[in-house]
Amino acid sequence: MKILFLSRWYPYPPDNGSKIRILNLLGTLCERHSVTLISFVDPLENISTENFPSPGPAEIQVCPYMEFRPNSRRAILGFFSNQPRYLVDTYRPEMASLIRGTMDRTKFDLIVASQTAMASYYRCFEGIPAIFEEVELGCFRPDQSRKRPMVEQARAWLRWAKHRRFVADLLPNFSFCTVASEPESKMLAEIAPGYPSIHVIPNSIDLSRYERLTKEKILGSLIFTGSLRYNANLDAMDWFLRDIYPMIQSRRDDISLTITGDPGCGKLPDASN
Repeated sequence: MKILFLSRWYPYPPDNGSKIRILNLLGTLCERHSVTLISFVDPLENISTENFPSPGPAEIQVCPYMEFRPNSRRAILGFFSNQPRYLVDTYRPEMASLIRGTMDRTKFDLIVASQTAMASYYRCFEGIPAIFEEVELGCFRPDQSRKRPMVEQARAWLRWAKHRRFVADLLPNFSFCTVASEPESKMLAEIAPGYPSIHVIPNSIDLSRYERLTKEKILGSLIFTGSLRYNANLDAMDWFLRDIYPMIQSRRDDISLTITGDPGCGKLPDASN
């Protein structure tokens, strides 16, 4: 089978959760199918498609990604769009052209669009069976346990209303979709009760990839690997540093903490609806 895999994240090196998931999915698909990968890349990252681990895609094409700019003209116009503002601002005609051009050259049996950012390009592959991989809802739903100013809380709920409506409208363009957990599956069933094809594929890691690592343990060290652009990771580290790390330091004066992975720090990319 010939598969076109569309990714928001260039998955190698796998230094955040999304990249790890995508890399594992690609490795499994490439064992049995001919896969073409089209991916956004961070312009500041020094990547080499030749270093992609085996089994890898038969073809890799990339397009520079531009981060969400809340005060840009397109982002402001996004207030009047049915799409979330971050999708309006980060949409790239170059990516749409790359997808269409690749499909003109090759007849694909299946499209896999990873996350909402790539599923939003569905018009580029209409008519081809497609999977919406890893629909994300939980990270957009307002946390009712957190106390916020009334204005901020209202904006959060408006943001959530737009996101869930947009996802519900996207789903009919895909043969089926996947989510990472049962709670996400239940949440998706609530916002799209008529959509029948929701499948749970948990996040995982291939331990065999690490069997030959020879680095020695560093006593007195802690490592947190994860993107601080993801609000769950940011909240976790905020809690750890505030409530847990001081207790560890009170017992061990030789302890040190290293945070690795995506260095970006802050709220989700759609910080304003």
